[in-house]
Amino acid sequence: MKIFLLRHGEALKKLDDTILSDFGHQEAKALASKLSELPIDKIFVSDYTRAIETLEPFRIMNPNIPIVKTSDLREIYRVIVGGPVREGTPDDRIIKDSKRATKVWEILKKEKGNVAVFCHGNIIRFFLMKSLNINPDNLWDKMLITTGSISVIEVDGDLIRVNAINLIDHSPLKKKFYERERIDTTYQT
Repeated sequence: MKIFLLRHGEALKKLDDTILSDFGHQEAKALASKLSELPIDKIFVSDYTRAIETLEPFRIMNPNIPIVKTSDLREIYRVIVGGPVREGTPDDRIIKDSKRATKVWEILKKEKGNVAVFCHGNIIRFFLMKSLNINPDNLWDKMLITTGSISVIEVDGDLIRVNAINLIDHSPLKKKFYERERIDTTYQT
């Protein structure tokens, strides 16, 4: 069984719930085309608008795949995956978000077929962290999960493998990403 972790497309603002930008819609279409090549038996999606909008092109292309929409797939507090503290965050957020993410992780691991999970960057990092059984120290900075990306976890009984992290070959972001990398490396001495 495979779990395809899909980060939503680029959003307009960094708010709790927001819509995709024009570029985010392009990412969603590219992601839908790529996913349509893969065997998906069930879909899980965050109830945030940007995740639902990212799912939409795939859902239109594959209307018979069952969908589970859940608030449990909302973004988690970045501190859980080694990110910096955000001033004003409630003290109990780490505990609540960790419990919620762990609950979803346990559900996903028990699925019988391949699942696509449309969600957010930090919860994807969390699932990868659990799969790799690694400490979250600074994972937030070390594990790039770009918008519209695909990460793949394979579950075979008790054996859990990470097959891919942050695939973007299908994405219009690929060109931007590689151009940025080329420019950045050009000026290194």
